Amino acid sequence: MLLSKALRIAAGTTIAFTGAGGKSGALRRLAGEASPDIPVLLTTTTHLGLEQADLAVSHIVLTEQPDMGRVREELGRTGSLLVTGRHMEDESRWTSPGEANLTLLHDLAQQAGAVLVIEADGARGKGLKAPADHEPLVPNFTNTLVPVVGASVFGSPLTADWVHRPEVVARVLGEPQEVDLTPERVARLIGSSDGGLKGRPAGAEVRVLINQVDDSARRESALDCARRLLSTSDVNSVILASLSDTEPVQQVVGQTAGVILAAGGSKRLGRPKLLEHWKGEPLVRFAVQAALEGGLAPVVVVLGDHAHEVRRVIEDLPVRSLVNERWEVGQSSSMRLGLAAIRAQAEAVMFLLGDMPLVEPELVRSIVGTHASSLAPIVLPHAAGQRGNPVLFDRSTFDALAQVEGDKGGRAIFNQFEPQIVEADAREFFDLDTQQDLNWLEDQS
Repeated sequence: MLLSKALRIAAGTTIAFTGAGGKSGALRRLAGEASPDIPVLLTTTTHLGLEQADLAVSHIVLTEQPDMGRVREELGRTGSLLVTGRHMEDESRWTSPGEANLTLLHDLAQQAGAVLVIEADGARGKGLKAPADHEPLVPNFTNTLVPVVGASVFGSPLTADWVHRPEVVARVLGEPQEVDLTPERVARLIGSSDGGLKGRPAGAEVRVLINQVDDSARRESALDCARRLLSTSDVNSVILASLSDTEPVQQVVGQTAGVILAAGGSKRLGRPKLLEHWKGEPLVRFAVQAALEGGLAPVVVVLGDHAHEVRRVIEDLPVRSLVNERWEVGQSSSMRLGLAAIRAQAEAVMFLLGDMPLVEPELVRSIVGTHASSLAPIVLPHAAGQRGNPVLFDRSTFDALAQVEGDKGGRAIFNQFEPQIVEADAREFFDLDTQQDLNWLEDQS
């Protein structure tokens, strides 16, 4: 996966990289992924080495009287442009263009439909850092903050060999220096308002980049760190990458919510089917448990007919229940209600049906894992020549889902987005509607 896709970059995005272990590599990668539709404008609020002048196709130095027409023309000509301030001859570095010029660059990027990419602090080549009092320098118009860490630090001691300003890291963590940098400690640093989240503008998304994930041990540590980071609502996603690879991103770990649609009226059975027992449990609990054991969070159950009774049989489970007073209008009303409850915090949502008790947690995990490695807009199971449920929808589809009406549910937007397929067991597609279905299910016990 390309880094621009993993970061969910679009025209007009302003993204600031902080931390250590791959910021300049990320800038170079994004410049290389520039397209005629979305050009990339690179700059810095701190300093860049003279050798970094080749981060983009071309480089312009801005002065106190900038020629923004030239900047616009060069960006249009090359598609990727680095803009810095003057050359500091005594330190062999390029300076920042300055606050006033940064504002002009932001305005130009907005007008040109470009991405503005900012390196917002330095790390002297280390894999981890904590910001000094004056760092990071993140402009308030930034809408995506990307704290960076190098996976090479996992398991290493908290010393200057691996860390820029180890004494500051130790202070933020409340730990002595030279302790091992476990995934838990790295996650605490990155997730701290005095660490990786320092300087975050109000409303900016946070997408952590763990670079140098180039072997199985580092990957395991990075996944551990990612899961811990996602336990805070301040982190939208964690990207596992090796920026030197042709396809740099291996996985995007984000919160996938679960919505159980359990509002139907059971007209064909003639009584509340979700309250029927199988293996000693009410039917609705099987879908809820598949969502929970499959790693979905948060999990919302949308109720309708016989809401009070259904809520009572799941009240011991760690889920939120909502009542759709308009459930008879069709499935889309329940879908929209569930979506509204989770869309602010979720990178994706999976819709499960309350009357499908044979869906296994392994299928849920497989669908989530497929999405994490592709960010496909829709991921759904396939078996015996048929598509089935549950279906995962990426956040890029949320606006379209919110417009669906009637009894079609999410399938109404399949013609707008190309689904990705996960092979499943056809048995899991069983849904209970009639007494004959219930008799068959009881025979499976």
